[in-house]
Amino acid sequence: MSTNEINDISENAQTNSLEESTMYDTWNLLKFTPVTYRIEIYGDGANIAVEKITEEAYEYWCDFSSCDLSSFAEYKCFDVPNYADFFQGGFWHELNEALYLYDPIICQCEVMVYDENDQEHFKCSLDNNGLAKSGINTFMGKNLNDQLLEKQPYYMGKLNEGGLYFTGYIQLDRPFDARRLTLSYDEFEGEKFLTNVFYDNNIVDDVGYREIDSDEYVKCKVFKL
Repeated sequence: MSTNEINDISENAQTNSLEESTMYDTWNLLKFTPVTYRIEIYGDGANIAVEKITEEAYEYWCDFSSCDLSSFAEYKCFDVPNYADFFQGGFWHELNEALYLYDPIICQCEVMVYDENDQEHFKCSLDNNGLAKSGINTFMGKNLNDQLLEKQPYYMGKLNEGGLYFTGYIQLDRPFDARRLTLSYDEFEGEKFLTNVFYDNNIVDDVGYREIDSDEYVKCKVFKL
C-alpha cells in the first residue's frame, strides 16, 4: 500500500470521526430539554459613600484618627465646630453625592449555578485562579477614582458586608457553560466591584433578591487624591 493511500485512509478516518462527533453533539442538543438556570453570587462587598467636604472640615479631621471620625459619624459622641460637622444630623451613608457603591468585590466572591430542581451545576471562586481555571471573562467598565477631583477634600464612609449579592435567571437550550459567562466591574481604590453579569453577551437581569449581613462598625476617613 502506497504512502498516499495510507494518508487518504487516515484523512477519511479523521473526517468520519469529526462527522460522528458533530452528529453526536447535535443529537445531544436535540435531546436536551431547555433548562432555566439560576445564577447566584455570594461573598464580601461594601457599602461606600463619598462626598465633597470643605477644606476647613478636612483640616479639622486630619488631627483626629479615622476611629474618632467613625465614632462621631455613628454616635455623635463628642462636640465639634459646626463647620466640621458635615453630617448635619444625617446618616453616614447619606453623604454620597460624589460616589456611592453597594456591590460585591469580585475577587472575594464565588458564583453558583442551579437548575429548577436546585441541583448545583457549577461552582467557582471568582479570585484570579478560579477565573483562569473556569474560563469566566471579566472586563472593566469605569475606574471610579477618575470621577473624583484631584486636591479636592472628600469624606468616605465604608461598611464591610457579606452574603448573597446577585440572583439572576437564564433559560438555555444546552448545558450551562462557564466560558460563556462574563462579569463587568467598576474599580475603586484598587478593588473591583461587580456591576453586571452577562451570558452569551446578553445581560442577566438581577432580580434584586439579596441576603446581606453588615459589620456593626462603619469605617470613615477624610482624604484627597
